[in-house]
Amino acid sequence: MQLQPGPPGGVLIHQGDNKHGDLGKLYLPEEGAFLRIRPELFADEDPDEIRSLHWAASSGRLVAATPQRLWAVPIERVLDAPRHRASDGRKIRKPG
Repeated sequence: MQLQPGPPGGVLIHQGDNKHGDLGKLYLPEEGAFLRIRPELFADEDPDEIRSLHWAASSGRLVAATPQRLWAVPIERVLDAPRHRASDGRKIRKPG
């Protein structure tokens, strides 16, 4: 497991094997919530090859590093994912 600074106020967590098959989580402590970072965000890469996740603030992108290359997606694609309560993992309903 690796921890990195994430978008303002967030913590980017790169996980190893886990029961959900996520690459990691974006933890938002002020909201008491997290977002799952799914392998589908980097569909052209084998999830087992992704060695680390990084927040590139100047470009507003989530970057995944493999031994051969870097992959990047706009952070909005991550922030649009459903939020889950950090206390129990349950999905938080969007208002409206």
